[in-house]
Amino acid sequence: MNRAGSIGGVDHIGALAVVVTAGATPFLADTLRGLAAQSRAPEVVLIVDVASRANGLGDGTPIEELVEAAGLDAVSAVRIVRSGEASTFGDAVARGLESYSALIASGNRHRAADGPAGMATRRRRSSGPGPITGPTGAMSPITTHERQLVAEIVDGAEATGQGLWLWLLHDDSAPEPDCLQALLTAAANARSVGIVGPKQVDWDNPSQLLEVGLRATSSARRANDIVPGEVDQGQYDDRSDVLAVGTAGALIARSVWEELGGTAPWLGPFGDGLELSRAARLAGYRVVVEPGAVIRHRRAGYLGLRAARHQDAQGEAAPATRLPSPDPERSYRARRVAQLTNWAAFSTRPVAMLLGWFLVLGVARATWRLASKAAGLASDEMSAALALAGRSSLIRAGRRRLAQHTGAPRSALSRLYVSASEIRAVRRDRVRQERERIARAKAPSELELRELAGLARSRRRTLAGLMVLALIVAGAGMSHLILTRSVAGGALTELGTWHQSWSAAWSSWLPTGDGRPGGPTPLLAILAGLMALAALVGMGSTTLVKILLLAAIPLAVLGAWFAAGTITRRVALRAWAALAWGLAPTGLLALGQGRLAPLLVHLVLPWALLALARAQGVDRRDVVVSGLVGAHLLTDAERAELDRFADDRIEDLAHLDEEPDEDVESGEQAGSADSAGSAGRAAAKASPAPDSPAPADPADSADSADSAEAADQAPEETAGASPASGTHRSPAEHGAPNASQPSHGPGSAAAAALAGLLLSVVVAAAPATAPILLLVLAAVALLSRRRLRLVLTAAPILATAAPAWSQAAVLARQHGWVDALRLILADAGAPLAASTPSSIDLLLGSPGDLDALIPGGTIVAVIAKALLVLVPLVGLAGLLIPGSAGARARTGILLALGGLALAALSVRVVTAVGTAVDGAGTVLVTGWAGTGLSLSIAGFLLAALAAADAALAQSYRLPSRLRRPVLAAACAVALLGPGLIGATWAAQASPQGDPQIMALRPGTQQIPLIGSQIQSSPAQGRVLILASTPQGLSVSVWRGAGVQMSDALPAVHHAQLLDRAGAALRGLNPPSAPAALELQDEADASLTGLVGRVTAGQDEDAAQALAEHGIAVIVLRNASGDEVTADARAALASTPGLEQLARTGTGTAWRVVPANGAIREPARLRLVEDGASTTLAWTGQSSTTVTIPAGGQGRSLVLAERADRGWRATLNGRPLEPATAQDLDGTWKQAFTLPAQGGELRITHASTSAVVHTRVIWAVWALTLIAALPLRRGKDAA
Repeated sequence: MNRAGSIGGVDHIGALAVVVTAGATPFLADTLRGLAAQSRAPEVVLIVDVASRANGLGDGTPIEELVEAAGLDAVSAVRIVRSGEASTFGDAVARGLESYSALIASGNRHRAADGPAGMATRRRRSSGPGPITGPTGAMSPITTHERQLVAEIVDGAEATGQGLWLWLLHDDSAPEPDCLQALLTAAANARSVGIVGPKQVDWDNPSQLLEVGLRATSSARRANDIVPGEVDQGQYDDRSDVLAVGTAGALIARSVWEELGGTAPWLGPFGDGLELSRAARLAGYRVVVEPGAVIRHRRAGYLGLRAARHQDAQGEAAPATRLPSPDPERSYRARRVAQLTNWAAFSTRPVAMLLGWFLVLGVARATWRLASKAAGLASDEMSAALALAGRSSLIRAGRRRLAQHTGAPRSALSRLYVSASEIRAVRRDRVRQERERIARAKAPSELELRELAGLARSRRRTLAGLMVLALIVAGAGMSHLILTRSVAGGALTELGTWHQSWSAAWSSWLPTGDGRPGGPTPLLAILAGLMALAALVGMGSTTLVKILLLAAIPLAVLGAWFAAGTITRRVALRAWAALAWGLAPTGLLALGQGRLAPLLVHLVLPWALLALARAQGVDRRDVVVSGLVGAHLLTDAERAELDRFADDRIEDLAHLDEEPDEDVESGEQAGSADSAGSAGRAAAKASPAPDSPAPADPADSADSADSAEAADQAPEETAGASPASGTHRSPAEHGAPNASQPSHGPGSAAAAALAGLLLSVVVAAAPATAPILLLVLAAVALLSRRRLRLVLTAAPILATAAPAWSQAAVLARQHGWVDALRLILADAGAPLAASTPSSIDLLLGSPGDLDALIPGGTIVAVIAKALLVLVPLVGLAGLLIPGSAGARARTGILLALGGLALAALSVRVVTAVGTAVDGAGTVLVTGWAGTGLSLSIAGFLLAALAAADAALAQSYRLPSRLRRPVLAAACAVALLGPGLIGATWAAQASPQGDPQIMALRPGTQQIPLIGSQIQSSPAQGRVLILASTPQGLSVSVWRGAGVQMSDALPAVHHAQLLDRAGAALRGLNPPSAPAALELQDEADASLTGLVGRVTAGQDEDAAQALAEHGIAVIVLRNASGDEVTADARAALASTPGLEQLARTGTGTAWRVVPANGAIREPARLRLVEDGASTTLAWTGQSSTTVTIPAGGQGRSLVLAERADRGWRATLNGRPLEPATAQDLDGTWKQAFTLPAQGGELRITHASTSAVVHTRVIWAVWALTLIAALPLRRGKDAA
C-alpha cells in the first residue's frame, strides 16, 4: 500500500474505517494492529473517541501513542475526533462523521519550524510558509485524493469514479489481515448490496466461532445456532444473504448509511445491527455475510467487560485500571430492552396492546427466572418490561423510520426469519447434550457402582427393619382406631372443608361461637392446602387426619433417618437417631392426646433440618474411591525394593523342603509376618483417616469386612485407605477424591427455600418457636459462607410468625407482657390439661409426667430413664469436637437449649380455659411443653450424632478383639432406650387405659343431620351444646359438626381466658386452686342466662331469645345416671318453642322454633322493621352480599355476631351507620341503621393489619415456593 499521503493508486471503491472507542481501552491496541496489518488497508481510519464520565475514560493512554505503536499511521490516514456526548455506537459514528467533515473542511495548516534549525532557516528565508501539517486530530496532512474520496461526506457531492464505504469497527473487534479485502470484494461483486458483515470468531481463540450473520425470529429473538466453543471448520461458509449482521466489522455503503439515517438513536449497544439491517432490506438493499472476512470479537459489552464507572473524591470519573470478570448476565437487561424494542418497532400490532403483553410476559419470565434460581435475571426481566412501558413514543418513531423505506415489502423478510420452534429445538438439544456430558463425567466405574450398591442394600435393609418396627408400634398403640371412619377425643378438632379453612385462615373475623376479631392464621391455610390435595383423590378432612395419626410414628422415623444422613453415613447411628426421634415421648404423647399442631412440628422438623443442611452444603455424601486412586509410576528406590523382596521370596521357596514338618504352621506365621513387613517396606502403610476408622492390622481388616458392623461403616471406611508414606502421593494429589475426608453436597438455594417453607409450617403450628429458629439461623449464618441464601429461609419464617407476634405486641401494650406470652404459648387445638412434668422429665424429653408413660418403681422405668439420658449426655460431648463437626454440634446444643427454655416456660404459663385430659370438669390449662421438647431433642440428636460419628472414627484405636463387642454393645444399648419407650406406650395405649397416654377414640356423629343442614343453609343457624360437668352444665356454640379448628385457635383461647378467668390470673404461675369462672363478656353472659332460663323450663320467651342469639338446634349430651342431665332434659322438653328432634347415643336434640314473636327463624343476619324480622342470606366466611327491597324508615340490620369496629356495611356503595341492637338477648350484637331504599347490601369485616399480613404472607410464600422448585439453569441461559 502507498502511504496515506499519496493515495492516488486506489481501487474504484474507497474504504473509511470508523473505530469507536472510549479512550484507550484494553482492546483498542489489538484492533489498531489488526487495521495496520490489512492486506488492503483502508484509505482513512477515523477514530471516534467518546471518552467521558458516562462512557468511560479508558486507561488514560493517549490514542495517538497507540496508533504510532501499531504503525497504523504508516499505511492509512488516521483522523482522531472527540465526541464525548455520544450515547450509542450509531450516534458516535454519526457525530464522528460530522466532526470529520469539519476537520476536512478546515484544511491543512502551515507550522513554523521550531528549535535552532528553524531559527536559522528563518534567518536565511525572510518569508514563506513552514511545513504543511494536518489540522487538529489529523496525524498526517489532508491530501487531494482524500478530499475527493470524502467529498460526498463534506459537501454532499458525488465522488468521482469511486464509491465510499464505511467500515464500522468497535474497539474490541480486531480484523484479520484479509478482512477488508474480502468485504470490499463481496461489496463490489454482488448487486444491490448495502451491508456486508464478517464472520466473528473468539478474541482469545480464533478457531472458535461466534457469529456468521444474525438469525432471529420476527420478535427479534436471536437464534444462537452456533454452539459455544464450536470450532470453525468452514461449516457455515456457504452463507450469504442473511437477515442481519452485527455492527462490529460491518461494511456499509456511505449512501446507504445516509439514506437510512444511520442506526436508530434509541438502540445500542445491542439490537442496532438488527434494526439497521431490517431497514436496509426494506429499502431494497441486500444484507450479506462474507465468511472469508474474519474479525476477532471480544464482545466486551455482551460479557460485561466494560469497566464500571468510577469517580474520584471530587466526583470526577477516574480511569479504569481493572476489568471485571466476564458475566453475560450484566448485559441481560440492555439486551432484553433492545429485543423488545425491535419487536415492538417492527410489529404492526397496536403499541398499547404490545406494551401490556410485554408486562404480562415480563411477570411470567421473571417467575420462571426465580424458579430457575436466577434472581438477578428475574429483576432484569421485570425492569426491561417496565422500561418498555415508557418507550411508546420511541416505538412509534421506530415504526415511522421503517415505514419510510418501501423498496421491498415486509413479507420479503419472512423467509429469513427463524421460527420459535426451531430455537426451542436447538435449546433442547443443547440441554440434552450438556446433561449427557455431565452424566458421563460423573458416572462411577463398575467397581464404584458395586460398592455403592452394597451400601444402598445395607441401608435399605436397615430402613426397612426400622419401618417394620415403627409400624408394629403404631399398629399396636392405634389398633382401636384402624377400622374407624373418624377419630375424635383429646385435643383433636374438626377441620371442616378445605375452602372453609382457607377462608377462615385469612379472615379478620374468627368464626367461633358468637364470633371474635382475629387475624390471619397461617396454620389453617397450611391445613387447607393439605385438605385440598386430599380432596383431589376423594379424601375428606376426617380421613386425612386419621391417616396422619396412624402414619405419624413411621413418618417420624423416616424423617429422622434421612435427616441423620446429613450428619453421618453410619447406618447404626442413623437407626439410633430414627428410633430416638420417632419413639420420643413428646411425639408419642402428642399423638395419643390428639395434639395436631405439636405433632406437625414433630413430623416436619427433621425434613426442615435436612433441607437446611443441603442448603448450606453441609450434608454428608458417600465417598467411594476408585481402586486406581494413588496409583503412580514406581520410583527407582521402590523398584529396587520390590526386586529385592522378590529375590528374598524365591530364595525362601528354594529352601522350603529343608524345614521340619512340625514347624510348618509356625513357619507360615513367620512368613506372613515377614511378608507383611516386606510389604510395608515396599509400599506405604495405610493410615486411618480422622473421620473414618481403619483396621489396626491386615488380619483385622479382613475380619471387619464380614463383621456385623461392616454395614455400619461409612462409604469412606469401606472404600480403602489413603497412603500416607512420604514416597506415595495422596489421592488428592492425583486429582481423585480423598476417602479420608468427608464429602458434602454443593449447597442449594432451592433447598434453602424449601427449608424456609418447612420451618414456616413449624412456626405456623407454634409461633413461639420463631425466635429460637431465627437465632439458630443467625448462628448458622455466622459459620457459613453461604449466608445470603439463608434469606430464603428466614423470610417465610418472619412472614408466617408476623400475625401472631404482632397481636402479642398489641396485647403487651394493652395488658402487659404476661398476656402476650399467654397468646404466643397457646397451642391450636382443644385446650387440654395434662400432667405437669418435672425438670428431669423435661431434660429426658417428656412433656408430661414420665411415670405416666413408664410406670415408676419398676426396673423397666429405671432402665428407660437411664437410657433416655444418653441423648443429652452424648450431645453435650459434642461440644468437645473440633472443626466443622464441632460447629454443627454447638449449633445443635443452641437449638436444644432454646427448646428446653421454651418447654420450661410453657408449663408455667396458663394459656386457656379447658378440660382435664379425661374430659372431667373445667380447668385452667398451661402450655404444652412438647413443642419446645421437639426442638430440644432435635438439637441434642444433632450434637449427639456428630459426637458419636467422631468417636466411631477413632474406634480403630481399640484392640481388634474388643472393637466388635464394644461397638455391638453400644449399638444395642442405644437402640434399647427408644425400644422400651415405644413398647410401653403401645402396651398402655388403649381406650380403657390412662388418657394421658391415649385420649383418642372412634369418632361419632355429634349433632343430628338437620343440625348440619341448618348450619350450611343461607341462614347459618348454630348448634348449642350442653354437657354436664362437676361444676354444672358446660355451654358451647358450634358452627360445624363439632369443635372446629377455628374454635380452638390461640386467639380464641386467649380471649376466652380473659373473659372467663381473667380475675383469677396473677402473674405467670397458675393459681394453686381452681377458681370459679367469672364471665366478663356480654355475649357469654347473655348465653349463660339463656341456658339458665331454658333449663328452668316453662319460659315463654326463651325460644325467642335463643333465636335472636342465632341458636337453631340444642343438643344435650347423654350422661346416664346424672341428675343435672336429667333435670335439664325435662326442662328443655317443657320449654315452649323447642321441638324435640331425636334421641341418640350421643344426646338429645331440640330445634328452636319460636311460637310467637318477631323472629320466625334463627339466622346470622336479620332485617328488623316495625318489630318484625326478616332472615337475610349470609354468603361468605366473614362477608355477605345480598339484595334487599325498599322499605320504611327506621329499619335496622342485626348480626348474631359480637359488635366490633371492624364491621363495615354499605348499601349501593354508601356506608351505613353502626347501631346498638336492642332485643331480648342483650346489646352485644353488631347492628346497622338501614335507610328506606333498597339495593345491594354488602357487609364485611376488615382490618388493615390483617390485609397487610395476608398480602405479605402470600407474596413471601409464593416467591419462596417458586425459589424452592427444583429447577436449575446453565450460565448461558442469560
